[in-house]
Amino acid sequence: MAGTAKKEKKAFNLRLYAVLTVIVLTAVIVCITVFTFKSTYTAFSPEKVASGYVDGIAQSGDGYNAFKLTLVSKDQKFGSFITDAYMAPYVNEDAEQAGFVGTGSDEEVKAIDSVYETMYDYYCVLLDKYGFDDYDSLFSRYFAKLSEVRKEVYGDEYMDTEFMFGAFESNVDKYCKSLTGSDEVLAADGKTVLSEATKGIYQEKFGDDYAISAVVSHSDELTSSQVEEYVSAFRGRIEELASSGAAKAEESGFEYGSEKADAMIDAFKKLDCSDQIGAVEKITVKVSVNEDDSPLTELDVYVVKIGSSWYVDQTNIDTSVLYFNK
Repeated sequence: MAGTAKKEKKAFNLRLYAVLTVIVLTAVIVCITVFTFKSTYTAFSPEKVASGYVDGIAQSGDGYNAFKLTLVSKDQKFGSFITDAYMAPYVNEDAEQAGFVGTGSDEEVKAIDSVYETMYDYYCVLLDKYGFDDYDSLFSRYFAKLSEVRKEVYGDEYMDTEFMFGAFESNVDKYCKSLTGSDEVLAADGKTVLSEATKGIYQEKFGDDYAISAVVSHSDELTSSQVEEYVSAFRGRIEELASSGAAKAEESGFEYGSEKADAMIDAFKKLDCSDQIGAVEKITVKVSVNEDDSPLTELDVYVVKIGSSWYVDQTNIDTSVLYFNK
């Protein structure tokens, strides 16, 4: 997602190659997901936006990529929002990196594994405690912890957004696969097994041939007076977070009027788009496993229209019911 001024050299050590392959594939999957979400759903159909949002989480527990459909992504790219609002305090590209970085050595492989495994355990704790509905708490704590873990494991002060996105998105991917399972991955020779096939929690719970569906069962368009009331309530829900940028910038040590301070303040300020909302629909999405089974849950999703596009209001939803491993 985000670039870096200092690129770590790629090595061809087989173990490191396997690790880097996973990272690259994860990044590619995320990019494809972003494109698919934006081109297929975030457009003219409120029903597709609502069902796509629910389906994305229900299928694999991926609340991270589901945010591409929310109001958070309305006035800024989701990756840019995370960078400016949560990563910026820890970026330190001028620091010298540990001597083993870029060597492809066992020491580097061990360091990468240690950071990712430690952060995965912490990611699961945060997901269970806050979930993506409280993304401010989740992201704030995750990247603060990642900065500490990097220093402990690598023994340096270096940090860039590429490293942070790599760790976080790897954790997201691992969590999703813990639910859905994963296929066997072979090397280019078609014989060497890079990773074994795994069975996920959903397969154990619903059967090997389970199929999750998210279907709109009902929708209501709010009247003009109801829209006014809804917009007022939305403004009340988002106001505190949207106005928190200045305090967060000061807490991060950014000088008032600096580029980083302005970017952080603006990132949070853009969360309040209440004056742009023109319509609201309440859409009920039914989630089922296998067509003949009773619904697992039904979730009311409020989608709002800005211009000609619809977005999920992430301030007015509880997605915890969509994580079926609980």
